[in-house]
Amino acid sequence: MTVVLLVCGGGVGHSQEPEKDYMATIPVAENVAWAWMIFFAYIIPELGSWFRSTRMCIFKGYIAKFMSLTHSRYSDMAIVAVFETMHTLGTSLMIFAVLPDLDVIKGAMLTNCVAFLPGLFGMLSRDKKESKLFWKILVDILALICQVSGFFVWPILEMQKEGANLTHIWTIPFAVFLTSFGWWENYVDNKSKISFVKYLGEVKKRLWRTRYFIFMFVSLLKILVFFGVMILTMGIRLQSDFATIFDLSKAFSSHTINVTETRQLLPGNILTDVPSQDVQKLEVMAQIGSNSSTPVYVFLIQVLASYICYIFGKFACKICIQGFSFAFPVNLTIPVSISLLITACGLRTEDVCAFDFMPGYLFWECKNGDILTDFLKNDYAWIWLLWLLSQTWITLHIWTPKCERLASTEKLFVSPMYNSMLIDQSLALNRRRDDDPDLKADDITTLSEENEPEHYETISVDTDSSNTNATSKSVKSSDHITKIYACATMWHETKDEMMEFLKSIFRMDEDQSARRITLKFLNIVDNDYYEFETHIFFDDAFEISDHNDDENVVNSFVRLLVEHIDEAARHVHQTSRLRIRPPARVPAPYGGRLVWTLPGKTKIIAHLKDKDKIRHKKRWSQVMYMYYLLGFKLMDQPISVERKEIIAENTLLLTLDGDIDFTPKAVALLVDLMKKNTNLGAACGRIHPVGSGMMVWYQMFEYAIGHWLQKATEHMIGCVLCSPGCFSLFRGRALMDDNVMKKYTTTSCQARHYVQYDQGEDRWLCTLLLQRGYRVEYSAASDAYTHCPEGFGEFYNQRRRWVPSTMANIMDLLQDYKRTIKINDNISLPYIAYQTMLMAGTILGPGTIFLMLVGAFVAAFNIGNWPSFEYNIIPIVLFMVVCFLANASNNGNQREVQIIVAEILSAGYALTMMAVIVGTTLQLGEDGIGSPSAIFLIALSGSFFISACMHPQEFQCIIPGLLYLLCIPSMYLLLIIYSLINLNDVSWGTREVATKKTKK
Repeated sequence: MTVVLLVCGGGVGHSQEPEKDYMATIPVAENVAWAWMIFFAYIIPELGSWFRSTRMCIFKGYIAKFMSLTHSRYSDMAIVAVFETMHTLGTSLMIFAVLPDLDVIKGAMLTNCVAFLPGLFGMLSRDKKESKLFWKILVDILALICQVSGFFVWPILEMQKEGANLTHIWTIPFAVFLTSFGWWENYVDNKSKISFVKYLGEVKKRLWRTRYFIFMFVSLLKILVFFGVMILTMGIRLQSDFATIFDLSKAFSSHTINVTETRQLLPGNILTDVPSQDVQKLEVMAQIGSNSSTPVYVFLIQVLASYICYIFGKFACKICIQGFSFAFPVNLTIPVSISLLITACGLRTEDVCAFDFMPGYLFWECKNGDILTDFLKNDYAWIWLLWLLSQTWITLHIWTPKCERLASTEKLFVSPMYNSMLIDQSLALNRRRDDDPDLKADDITTLSEENEPEHYETISVDTDSSNTNATSKSVKSSDHITKIYACATMWHETKDEMMEFLKSIFRMDEDQSARRITLKFLNIVDNDYYEFETHIFFDDAFEISDHNDDENVVNSFVRLLVEHIDEAARHVHQTSRLRIRPPARVPAPYGGRLVWTLPGKTKIIAHLKDKDKIRHKKRWSQVMYMYYLLGFKLMDQPISVERKEIIAENTLLLTLDGDIDFTPKAVALLVDLMKKNTNLGAACGRIHPVGSGMMVWYQMFEYAIGHWLQKATEHMIGCVLCSPGCFSLFRGRALMDDNVMKKYTTTSCQARHYVQYDQGEDRWLCTLLLQRGYRVEYSAASDAYTHCPEGFGEFYNQRRRWVPSTMANIMDLLQDYKRTIKINDNISLPYIAYQTMLMAGTILGPGTIFLMLVGAFVAAFNIGNWPSFEYNIIPIVLFMVVCFLANASNNGNQREVQIIVAEILSAGYALTMMAVIVGTTLQLGEDGIGSPSAIFLIALSGSFFISACMHPQEFQCIIPGLLYLLCIPSMYLLLIIYSLINLNDVSWGTREVATKKTKK
């Protein structure tokens, strides 16, 4: 390869003079190094595609999806393999055979001609019902003509030059045409009138289920094809010297570059006595050395730049700023690049010392004189504008996105990765055209003309509800609108806890009112519009009257809610004069209802449960609102089945605790997850514990690492196993499944039922959803704050419920894993293995901690193994005896003894752990960082620190980490013992306060 070299004084070598032109001949070995770097740059996204496909097949069940197709699976794989192979052939030919023989600006322009096949398929897939169809097809034809012209313009021009390589020149049309095969899927439609395009449309439809399995093999095939073309083309350029291609040590070392001064022959025959053909051209030869690291640096820059471009492009599409932040820069990539190249040539011509940070032999060839004018006149570069406009027309869909916010990568792009060689064309042509949301934005405007969502139009029984063949024409636009029912369970909340909850509800009321007013009066379309209603279910809400033992009145906690609702409203709306109208009081078979209408016109309905008339406790409150909201208010309405299905799809239950603090933004993030995946049964947010005291500090760190590590891992490789009832969003359609809602009403009649059903109701509900094929997800950005136990005893009693119920539900899932894997695409055998290991770790945890304490005593106090064993076993056995005796007495006061003993032992173990930490630190100083103990400690603390760095807004949660380490014996040994011995205790354990007696 030969390039023009402009030399800055002293910049290249002492033998070259400044302000002169030189021709640099790049050695063969240098070309080999660059070829390998191009190959590695190409395969990195392909390896990413292979890794993603393999992960999805292993953890998301795509192998079973592929095998479920009986007739067409292998033909689909063959079609995809052919198209992707053609695309890879075209890309590799363009990189290794075409672009090396073109100047850099022509090469950049040529990349706007790789949209021929997408344009052709797009034209053949147009629907006759489209508006202005004739004009669209006419523009399609013109765009295709412009694309085809790119196949021949440069070959024809290059043929006219002396010494042109015809083989490489006529490779251009084949390379460009084959490159356009890569984006066929995005432009075919199964509604096309052309049978072949229609067939490809059917393949495209099936690829939603089979893509990852197919690309697990196709990605490797593309790498092999690209590698083969590289070897073949480089072998031709090296005149069949294939051994040089694989001599990497020589290729990536410094090479000698021959530099020749460029001199022009004098015009005419100046020496009359000597024939001009005998005059020898005077050449001045010199040599410079190449930089062996330059190919690697350029490779890293290319890989990083293309990846950043892809990531930020996808991010722009996900957060719905696609027009300005995706389509605009993608379309301007080539024009801006060409402008910068021409500008750089001008600067380099005027000042050869410009860009001296770049090795001189790497600068592209620049023509002398007026570069821009010469380029436009002699090389017909103006035709490139037609290529750019034709590509813009073919990719016009990227300017009008219709997808929902935070849409999945599969909904945004046809292929989940990108072509790093043609990053801008890859992003534009790979962006899906058929990403219409389920709810059209324009349909929302009709809501103001309809009745309130809870009052459905009565349709004739003969033509609707009793007609099983009712068509979708009966579906109304308001059925697609998101309806959120906030369902809170209350029992013995304090004033501060109720205030946090009420303020959150008033914020939701304010947000919903603002959206409704904007839609109704300003006629501004809002895709995030929703209807909202709050339901509070008060357990054991009545007590005996002080004046009449035969009369029941609401208890002090209900009165507390009524008294402070105005205070919460004033706090949110920041006015001292606001008062909420007194609630309407409605008798009910289960007790009664209080109904408030808030300033934003949403309602709060407080259901006051009389435990003498209806089952109490949290699970039965959940059953109550499920059947009330999904059964009575939806399924009992005289509307068509189609409408019920759509309404159930868009009905969401926001489960809350009576002390939760959240914002409308947090709810919106959960709603986005629901819109993103219709198979999502539940979604939970990041729960932050609030309160004061050392137990709260401990829980801050515990909650943090639980969300950062465990929930995030479950979300990525499978499903979240528990969506906590304090702040989660459930889909109505998922809950209405017979094996979910009906089974959730099962009355506990066995010992395991009391643990699994009544002590861990939230986890059991999620287990039922997973076993019916629904997905449960986690949103780290959806923040909610809940009051956590501040005292040691309250914390132990809470975890006394949580620990056995967690183990029972995981065991239930593991026992039924074969059927769950078959039904749920998000539960895989490796995920089950992961949960099995966690379960084994939980079971072996107390024994492991005990042995750790034995070893710690040996290291810290320099005693023998058996004395250390005795010192540790005695307090454990003593604690077990105390727990058994206190539990057998069935006396509440005696059970407090267990807590006191556990608290004393925990303090003793904390002091011991401090001594162990000091002793371990001293031991590490002697053994060095290479010892097993040092490696374990660094890995443990490093994982926590890195996780905290990745969550900078929550970094302060890592501060109580030392307290967490001190409490390990208490929480992983004493707490397990306490929970197992008290399995027969089915009381709630928290918020236990003295109340008046009720009727028996």
